[in-house]
Amino acid sequence: MNKKRMGKIIQKMRIEKEMTRLVLSKKMSCSPTTIFKWERGLMCPSMENLTKLESILGMNILSSEFMEAVVAK
Repeated sequence: MNKKRMGKIIQKMRIEKEMTRLVLSKKMSCSPTTIFKWERGLMCPSMENLTKLESILGMNILSSEFMEAVVAK
């Protein structure tokens, strides 16, 4: 899994929705630090959080771009 690549996708989607990390973290019920760690590739969101991100950001976790990040090393 390429955590940095996945994080860049999450960050890109958040910015496209014109959301701050604080706003996204409130919608996700997590801390802004958690969002920061996902976006920097320091941590990966759980499947539950990926599902929430998909709903909030309108992203498709089954898209080819996202799946490439998941399977890449």
